[in-house]
Amino acid sequence: QARADFAFVASIPGRKIILKGNHDYWWSTAAKFYKFCAENGWDDMFILNNNCYEYGGFALCGTRGWFYEEDKQGTHDEKVFRRELIRLEASLKAAGEMPKLCFLHYPPRYRGYTCPEILELLKGMNIPVVLIDRDVSSVAGRSAYDLVGIDNFEAGYRLGELMVSAGARHVAFLHFSESAPTIRRRIYGLAQAVLGAGLSWSRRNVIELKLGDAHGLAAIMQGRNPPDAIVCANDRTATFVMQTLAAIGLKVPKDVRVSGFDDQVYAHRSRIPLTTVRQPCEELGRVALRTLVERILHHDLPPREILLASQVVRRKSA
Repeated sequence: QARADFAFVASIPGRKIILKGNHDYWWSTAAKFYKFCAENGWDDMFILNNNCYEYGGFALCGTRGWFYEEDKQGTHDEKVFRRELIRLEASLKAAGEMPKLCFLHYPPRYRGYTCPEILELLKGMNIPVVLIDRDVSSVAGRSAYDLVGIDNFEAGYRLGELMVSAGARHVAFLHFSESAPTIRRRIYGLAQAVLGAGLSWSRRNVIELKLGDAHGLAAIMQGRNPPDAIVCANDRTATFVMQTLAAIGLKVPKDVRVSGFDDQVYAHRSRIPLTTVRQPCEELGRVALRTLVERILHHDLPPREILLASQVVRRKSA
């Protein structure tokens, strides 16, 4: 079933090094994969599995990885994770003293999840790590890794200024449980802008709901002193908010102003175009790569935090 996909990959010039993902049902063993390639006349595809490959003076290492929480001890997830940890260590050791580039399908830091075991392994092997968007430590501290992201405090502040200038007098921030820790900085920035405008702010201005809890949001909006502006953690949450408001008869932006975050493709295509914050994704990637190269060349530099500017995109919703 995967023959057409691999034929396409084989048609791409150069050597192809393939790392397993989560839903790679084509995979069984390396021997069977190479037999499959030989049967189809492909001799330039290689599996990254307990090994490494040299390219341009660097060793390309890695494994699939896995998400694993401590409360899943003894489960299938723990068995898979421990196996992936062994494979990553084998790949890194295979590189010897060569400079290493490490690839993982499951990153050791993703949303609210952190994998200290993989981070410690990378640190022990002297693998430079550059984080994008958020740190692995709490919001009050900084880890020993370089971080490239946006200034979330400033973005939250600017959204607060926009809402106040649009006439809002009761601004709230809404997010779902287990949201990314970066939203706390957005909340701080938003609160600062609201307080700076002479309006009130307390913990009640921060609304936390379970994912998709339309009844909970409806109860708040139909209760006493509901917000007249809602800054959402991201565009998906903002879309949920606008749909819920429409269902209970509230109009955006006449009754409630709404903003999101990220400027997803659908933000300007929705029935009511969404005010949001556009992150410089391509520039974040370029700066992260440049930071990684600098870290490889100058490993004794102190940990750096590089924050790029974002752009508030004002549309009809606010």
